[in-house]
Amino acid sequence: MSVPQLPNSTITLVSDTLSIYNTDSAVESIIIFNSKSKKLIGASNDQVTLKFAQQITAYAANVIQDYESTPLGKANFVKVSFGSNTLIIIPNKEYSICAVVKK
Repeated sequence: MSVPQLPNSTITLVSDTLSIYNTDSAVESIIIFNSKSKKLIGASNDQVTLKFAQQITAYAANVIQDYESTPLGKANFVKVSFGSNTLIIIPNKEYSICAVVKK
């Protein structure tokens, strides 16, 4: 089973949004998910395996839940390490975004 691919228009919109976070490295992939249900919505390219996308979704959803219970819970984004990757997580009420950034 493969990861559902996000439409190009969505990828462009998210990429433009990510540019405001001044990442020094290139965004490798974008994963969109529901942080409440931990349901994967889609990924930006077919290089993302289903297993990796599910791991990122679960991890990022947990990060969002942890941050919501702290004074930082209203942050616009969270930047964390996940294995050899850096993740930029942008929480939202319905769909959240996780950008996997090359180190």
